[in-house]
Amino acid sequence: MRIHEPFITPVARRLAGGPLTPNAVTLASVPPALLAGVCAALGWFEGAALLFGLSGVLDLLDGALARALARRTDFGALLDSSLDRVADACVPIGLVVYYAPHGIVAAIPALFLLASLWISYIRARAQSLGLDLPRLWMRREDRFVALVLALLLARWVAPGAALPAPLLLWVLGIVAVLGFVAGAMALAHAARQARQTPPQ
Repeated sequence: MRIHEPFITPVARRLAGGPLTPNAVTLASVPPALLAGVCAALGWFEGAALLFGLSGVLDLLDGALARALARRTDFGALLDSSLDRVADACVPIGLVVYYAPHGIVAAIPALFLLASLWISYIRARAQSLGLDLPRLWMRREDRFVALVLALLLARWVAPGAALPAPLLLWVLGIVAVLGFVAGAMALAHAARQARQTPPQ
């Protein structure tokens, strides 16, 4: 059982008796993420954290509601996965805009986003090919928690530093490095599996 299930599942069961559909909840998760990206671009980090957190809660709720209603469909899974990528990109893009006046450091949130997309694609493509990958570092839930906490604490850590919100840059940079390492390890694991599988 995942840590969020005791909290999300009862809410989903209550909503299961109403008109709300899992796909509607999936769609509802995108506007808060877009607004979080705007807040990040403007330096309103606490607002970005709260809105991105709301988007994450709705993303958890759509799957729980689909299970409660026994309405898990291929289209619902595709819609959820595709909009997850949109939501994941909003805050990093906002941070690229925020740090753009400060030069090359604006590349750090861009690298965070690139690592996030790479890990997500490797995992999804491996599943479609039937490859059994180990649990990757810096999966979506790990990146989500790291980013929300960094946004909440950004204004309070090293407020007098030369660069604004240096904590954000450190967290994004570390997560990006770990993400690229995890992706490389996953590809190496997949290569070993492929060598052991006879060609069809």
